[in-house]
Amino acid sequence: FGNESRDIVEVFVTDDVLPTLTLEGEYQDSTKYAKVGDVVTIATYSVSDDSTSIEDLRVTVMLLEPNGRVSIMDDTTFIPNTEGIYRVYYSCYDEAGNYVVAQYYVSVS
Repeated sequence: FGNESRDIVEVFVTDDVLPTLTLEGEYQDSTKYAKVGDVVTIATYSVSDDSTSIEDLRVTVMLLEPNGRVSIMDDTTFIPNTEGIYRVYYSCYDEAGNYVVAQYYVSVS
């Protein structure tokens, strides 16, 4: 009864599972077609993760234009003003820093 001991134990939990990022429809790694001046609607997406809540996942959608310009997409549409290949690029990071990407192309003539 009179003996007591205490130990401090540190427990580290490693999250090495990638989040899931799914483009709705047939977009993943595909090419869509448009003309200069068309209103192009970008693909919607869904995300999930085994340990990070959906609200805490960081998703960025970028548009890479043929001239090299990169824009963060705050809208769901864009209007191409030059011919060429546009890349719509999605990234999703969880709280542990794991990430996944998805992309597709829009060929503009």
